[in-house]
Amino acid sequence: MNAGDVIALLEAHSIPSVIVGGIAMRLHDSPRVTQDLDLSIPSSSSEAAIRTLYENGYALVSDVTDTGATVLGTVESALDWINISDPGSLTLIERPLPVGNETSCHVAHDDIRVESQVDLLYDLVVPFGRLLQEAEETTLSGVRIRYASARHLLLLKEARRDRSPADAADIAFLEARLSGTTENPRSTRTGRGTPGSDR
Repeated sequence: MNAGDVIALLEAHSIPSVIVGGIAMRLHDSPRVTQDLDLSIPSSSSEAAIRTLYENGYALVSDVTDTGATVLGTVESALDWINISDPGSLTLIERPLPVGNETSCHVAHDDIRVESQVDLLYDLVVPFGRLLQEAEETTLSGVRIRYASARHLLLLKEARRDRSPADAADIAFLEARLSGTTENPRSTRTGRGTPGSDR
């Protein structure tokens, strides 16, 4: 499932989303390369999003180790884990193999398709309602999508406590974009794709 498919699936279940992270950076013409999909959703929609993604072949990652990831095999075990852990974000991957009714299983890194990873974020420094209000729109794989404004992406990046070198580069790019020192050659975004999004 590509990014457009995931967004269309959530929209079909009345779950709005705004793309943040690397794909949003690419939509603002950043040279950043990324494959996973970071979506901000309303916190009130997290359970519905989990149920919808489980029904369509995804599983929640509850732990990551040097050798792989622990995925929760049933939607019930995922919801129980969320209630106990109270995370501000959730990572889901397409199940490489049918998990069945197992509560959890280990998936080796080599068996995880990074481009299938979906991060659902609902505890951000910029609340979902504000992200949505200022979001920009385009079409991706025939699906209307919304992505965070450059101003909001900058706020999200600056709020990170664990900034990576990629985050620092993103901040510099966004500051330049907002000051008008980078050029955007496109006047419209309709039909613009994202590298890796059509896989």
